[in-house]
Amino acid sequence: MSDKSSVVQNAFKAGSGATPDELHILIIGLIFVSVFLVLAYIWVNAFKDLREGNMKMSTFGGLIVRGVLFLCIMGYFLLR
Repeated sequence: MSDKSSVVQNAFKAGSGATPDELHILIIGLIFVSVFLVLAYIWVNAFKDLREGNMKMSTFGGLIVRGVLFLCIMGYFLLR
């Protein structure tokens, strides 16, 4: 048990010395991951509706295109 706790302590020691640039990159990464997971959830549910016949292919394609455009625009503003 002490081996695991020392590994965790060493990880926190390494992270506590991070520069503001590294923290900025971490925050941007977390934002991208959370938004992508939300979009993936929406896309999976839309695909289920598409398979069941509750949604048209054009509507599903529109959701995909809007999500990709949103990611591109968000990426531009977050990474500039």
